[in-house]
Amino acid sequence: MEHPATACLAEVVVSDSGGIQSCGSGYRVAPGWVLTAGHVVRSAVSIAVWLGAPRSLDPALGVGIDPAGVRFIEHLDLALLPVPEDSVPRGFVVPLFGVVDRQVPVKVPAVALGFPLLKLRPDLDPSNPHLRETRFASGKIANLEDARLGTLALRITDGQAPAERADHRSPWEGMSGAAVFTAPGGHLVGVVGKHQKDQDPAVLTVRPFMAEQGDGGHSVSVRPDWAGLLAQLNEPLPTVTAPATRVLAETLAQWAADE
Repeated sequence: MEHPATACLAEVVVSDSGGIQSCGSGYRVAPGWVLTAGHVVRSAVSIAVWLGAPRSLDPALGVGIDPAGVRFIEHLDLALLPVPEDSVPRGFVVPLFGVVDRQVPVKVPAVALGFPLLKLRPDLDPSNPHLRETRFASGKIANLEDARLGTLALRITDGQAPAERADHRSPWEGMSGAAVFTAPGGHLVGVVGKHQKDQDPAVLTVRPFMAEQGDGGHSVSVRPDWAGLLAQLNEPLPTVTAPATRVLAETLAQWAADE
């Protein structure tokens, strides 16, 4: 199986204490776990997940999640949702995780896969007015952007920016939690965090697996909390961006000195 794959997609529907429903996206990263953004499920009193992008959100096809079983990493706004291992798609292999080097002044090609509001397609099934199609968005991560908060900025470049809605809801609503992969390479580097309404409509905020936090530049990573849950975290996360020219020059100089 190559990633990203539709078979690993997860649509997440939650209800809060006031009975208000909201939607998010997720991705299966292990037989028993779906990765999403923490804020998607943080206030949920009930959580339902539909795996593999089924034709409809039939309750019989969904999986109920106990909110008490969700594993959060608050500083990174990430969450793991427990799902039945017997629903693993055929040929499933765990996606590889990675991090981008924030010191390299390049733009990294990337893709995101999820269920945003802009893909609402009630015309496909009049009996299911809340059906959202999948959106496979491609663009580039600007490494040097949004460095203070430790997030990444993914600019979508594969089409016209979505128009503002009359109800002022973000057209990207529901894309939170969508898996973000490098392209090519297929390394999972984070999830969509949100779309800032005062930002360019073609730019999505991405929550990475490692970020610098606080004035002292303290690094926060998923490994200490989730290494026992996800096999791909048993080793340090690889850097998936090409090294900076400075680093290459220093490496070559060191090799020459060692000869």
